[in-house]
Amino acid sequence: MDVDTRKNTGGGERKFRAALYIRLSREDGDGGESLSVANQRALLTAYAASDASILDWECFIDDGYSGTDFNRPAFSRMLRALRSRQRDCVIVKDLSRFGRNYIGAGRYLEEEFPTLGVRFIALGDGIDSYLRPESTDSILLPFKNLLNDEYSRDISKKIRTALDTKRAAGVFIGSKASYGYRRSQEKPGTIEPDPEAAAVVRRIFASYINGMSKNGIVRMLNAEGVPSPATYAGEGHGLWGYASVDRILRNRVYTGDLVQGQNGNISYKVQKTRRRPETLWYIKENAHEALISREDFRQAQRMMGVTARCEQSGKVHPLAGLVRCAQCGRALARRRIVHAYKTYEYYICPTYRQCKTACSKHSIRVEVVEQAVLEAIREEIQASVDFARVSHNLAGRKSRQAQEEGALREKLARVMELKRGIYGDWKSGELTREEYLSFKSGYDEQEQQLRSRLREIPDGGDAETDFVRLRMLAMPERLERGLAAALIRQVRVEEDGKLEIHFTFTHPDFTEDGISK
Repeated sequence: MDVDTRKNTGGGERKFRAALYIRLSREDGDGGESLSVANQRALLTAYAASDASILDWECFIDDGYSGTDFNRPAFSRMLRALRSRQRDCVIVKDLSRFGRNYIGAGRYLEEEFPTLGVRFIALGDGIDSYLRPESTDSILLPFKNLLNDEYSRDISKKIRTALDTKRAAGVFIGSKASYGYRRSQEKPGTIEPDPEAAAVVRRIFASYINGMSKNGIVRMLNAEGVPSPATYAGEGHGLWGYASVDRILRNRVYTGDLVQGQNGNISYKVQKTRRRPETLWYIKENAHEALISREDFRQAQRMMGVTARCEQSGKVHPLAGLVRCAQCGRALARRRIVHAYKTYEYYICPTYRQCKTACSKHSIRVEVVEQAVLEAIREEIQASVDFARVSHNLAGRKSRQAQEEGALREKLARVMELKRGIYGDWKSGELTREEYLSFKSGYDEQEQQLRSRLREIPDGGDAETDFVRLRMLAMPERLERGLAAALIRQVRVEEDGKLEIHFTFTHPDFTEDGISK
């Protein structure tokens, strides 16, 4: 605590115990020796020592904190001292050191400080609420605060634009790289694999694709003493958790794509972030070395899109979440029936169990479904020998999807540009508020329709790669989770036991949904 207890004994009716407030932030565009902490301290202490009405003083220093946010540690301590009457005077170099938030500065200077009887002095602006009350009552005070606010907004915009330009160019500007990577020393602005952590990331993906649940992976890593991401970074000694594994499995950066700008500040005045729409992210494909193939990443995302419970072993059943009732559409539940001579597992409709009249039983042995699916996959592998015809068919479908998506995105970009244009027209006075809201409503509706149509376009993925991998597979002897999740979209069970197997791809000898004719 920087406190000077020397007392001035000069004249004057009232004596003050001062708080010398000092703030510096490069984020606000603060620069130059005149704004350094040392310079501000020297200036304020010299003034306090020369003013006979100042009994003693204490320095409160916020170094590295933006003036747009009043939630600063030293400022908060100063407020507590003022409210508890330990201090009754605030001295700053100028109004911008106090803050660059017009609303917040006005609240303290025009409401709280007068209520508490706190004297406020801004040396550079000639403000002293005790000796020159008119200096705080003048229109100049809020006007100067407004200019400081505008300056901060302008600086924030310039900084944000500069950072966005770097993001768009594929320059890594994050404070730290995702687990599995590290900043490159040879190529600034890029990231490279961290061998030790990268091996863990690859293992997590491989384990999940092969049927291990996220909780099972957590237990495995903790049992082996593998350092968690926070521990590995030297930020704590925590264990692996479900959220850590889930975050890794969803992170596109492991495919070699640099993804930045997912979160952004609410405004230049509010130093809190919120999730931004994916359309506003900055994505640079193939920006660094991949740890996971794109197909493995897509398969992990498909598997996470299917609700599945893990068993006590930590494994997920091969068909968990994929077998559904053809009548009500719900995922069938597995039930174990134990007999003296054998244990059987059956699928049964959960709707029927809840209400016998709402659906029918749809009971079928689990091993019957597994065998049927396994045979269907084997037939697909056998059929994939006619790969040239399959590849040509899939390439055409993928091309049509890409053209449709491109056209929709072009229309969406035009709508967003028009929305920005009418906002500018409103602010410049060319449109009334009613006209602006009317136009905006129409463009909002168009934007929602276009985004909805974009979401409806199926993710064709790299279908040719799917079939290359399918042809190279040996005939599977048993059904595995990774194989089932990669090839099977859904198995629909009729009441009479008939099965409809929907694949994740379209084969020329199958219907558009991948159901055998």
